[in-house]
Amino acid sequence: MTNFDKWQEYTKGIPAPQNFIDWGYYYLIATCLQRRVWCFSDEDKCYANMYVCLVGPPGTGKGLVTKRLIEILRYWKQEVALQHKNGQSTLSESESKMADALAQSDLKAAEDVELNGKKSGLEKPNLYPVAADAVTYEALVQSMAQCYRRVTYTEFDKTIGKDVMRVQGHSSLCFVLDEISSLFRKRTEDVSNFLLTAYGCGEDYTYKTKTQGTDRIRRLCLNFIGGTTPDFMQSTFDDQLIGNGYSSRTFFIYATKPRFAVFRMAELTAEQVQYKKDIIDHILKLYFLFGECRVDKETEDFMLEYMKQDLEHPEKRINKSTKMVPYYARKNIHITKLAMALHFGDSTDMHIPLSRFKQAIEILDKEERTMHLALTLDGDNPLAKPSRKILEHLQRVGKDTFTSILADFYGHLRKSELEEVLEALQQTEQITTQQITDEVTGHNVLWYMIKQH
Repeated sequence: MTNFDKWQEYTKGIPAPQNFIDWGYYYLIATCLQRRVWCFSDEDKCYANMYVCLVGPPGTGKGLVTKRLIEILRYWKQEVALQHKNGQSTLSESESKMADALAQSDLKAAEDVELNGKKSGLEKPNLYPVAADAVTYEALVQSMAQCYRRVTYTEFDKTIGKDVMRVQGHSSLCFVLDEISSLFRKRTEDVSNFLLTAYGCGEDYTYKTKTQGTDRIRRLCLNFIGGTTPDFMQSTFDDQLIGNGYSSRTFFIYATKPRFAVFRMAELTAEQVQYKKDIIDHILKLYFLFGECRVDKETEDFMLEYMKQDLEHPEKRINKSTKMVPYYARKNIHITKLAMALHFGDSTDMHIPLSRFKQAIEILDKEERTMHLALTLDGDNPLAKPSRKILEHLQRVGKDTFTSILADFYGHLRKSELEEVLEALQQTEQITTQQITDEVTGHNVLWYMIKQH
């Protein structure tokens, strides 16, 4: 049984949509790789860090997924890093002592941050730094500046003909939010711009405050997952904000309803507890990985041909919405990040096979069908919002008649406007119709439903 299968069993009692659950796991693995594992050369390093936005109506189950992620990410404490001798038997005695001293120094610095002037009540720092549940732009930047950690590793030195110890620091932070509104309600543009910088895992980010000097983040890496509603997307995001690059870097995972109903959450079985522990044990192994992932020439040739076909034939893309154009411009990066998450979900081997890239493409093809629905902003058309609401309604109920839809939405639009909306949705191939004979009256009734692509 794979760790992904174990995650499915561990979460099988929560009613969140299946795609929310799946992407929660991909995010978990990507987060645990931090800024320590990458693909490709120094010139174009690609880290596995992800931005995932779970979009659905209230009660969909977004928080049920993020709660499980938080529990696992906060399990290990930084002190366990002291027990690891970098997995290198070639370290000299002096190098080993230096590595231990650096680990002790990082732990002391993290404990000082946790203490923050308090005389007691110190919580042990997390092995994987997690941002506060509700953060401002300033607090997020400061949190990243304070989570600096150092990695010691060995590298063969050609001049002396032996392995020597190297040290590299990084500021890797993740945050998991039930509702991204806690982050985006204030200074939305500043937050978005910072997320754009952090996504690329740059070498430095400097932020000057009015009263507390300058915060500098060295070798930053940010992982972000959060839930939100379509209404919040409408009220907070606009075309400019979406178009400035945020949407091209984010996986918008869309769903309209839970996968099943529950009265209350069942207690975990002994088997589920063990599956959770297996996943927790695996992410500890991931913490001690460092270096470049290898891909075969076969993989590079396959991906080159794939991107060439995408560039020359955009009409063959799964989602043809103009809102998805920025996303497709970075499709090669999205595939690589997801392939890394898929691979390291069950392995610590630094070679990623072609099969993982193909699997990533299949997963993204499936998810891309509805991504644009999270980015469909109302604009100036007064019928845009009712149109979006009707789409959500049909996805939720499966199918409905004109009379029933009119009754539900009569407070939002007139009969002639509903006819216009339904016609537009059919012309854009978002919905379709089907004649079904009523078993009671024997009359043919026209039903509207989401068009399956």
